[in-house]
Amino acid sequence: MRATLKILAALFLLANVKALPGVWHLRFFYLFIKHFMIRYRIRPGPKDVFRANDYRTHTPLLEMDMNFHKSNSTYFSDLDMARADLVMDVFKQFFFHYRRYKGSWPFVPLGSVMTIFKKELKAYKPYTIRSRILGWDEKWLFVLSRFEFLDAKRTLVAVSLSKYVFKHNRRTVPPEEALKICGLDTQEVLNQGRTDFSKAKNMLQLEALGDEWDSDQ
Repeated sequence: MRATLKILAALFLLANVKALPGVWHLRFFYLFIKHFMIRYRIRPGPKDVFRANDYRTHTPLLEMDMNFHKSNSTYFSDLDMARADLVMDVFKQFFFHYRRYKGSWPFVPLGSVMTIFKKELKAYKPYTIRSRILGWDEKWLFVLSRFEFLDAKRTLVAVSLSKYVFKHNRRTVPPEEALKICGLDTQEVLNQGRTDFSKAKNMLQLEALGDEWDSDQ
């Protein structure tokens, strides 16, 4: 009986390994090793700045809500991985530059994220998070992400817009400076990034609305 219970417990843990404590960190460090130790010689070109990056995953039982759909909060842990995979790839030389010449790694913290849910995700149904750089302003880099089913139509499940800021110690590094360090600041790239930034202005307007609201009223 004990042996059977142990086998069942092991199978349950194996089927839910993605949601176990500490696995988020392992997934992140895997991406770090992938981009900075294994694929460190691969340098993206200007055409790769707006290229979509696919991150494939699934929803284990421990990510289910009371309706047996993927819990809303778990979308954001998946987004962490999908966006990190994209940013580490495109801005690889930015990270190496600061590590080599400044003596420490820069970091790219998340400023905010907004998500619109379109369809539910059921247990163990595979899906892809398709992310691309949308644009930037003087401070923020905007990343658009689509959760899609793996069908011929790439059915949309959810769409997210996130904004990042480049930091080294306490200094904010403008996105165009980061692109320049990577050798990706062609005029075509800069023009597209500035133009597409207009599509992200709704996020900034929403944040401004939150700042203006007096919560005591």
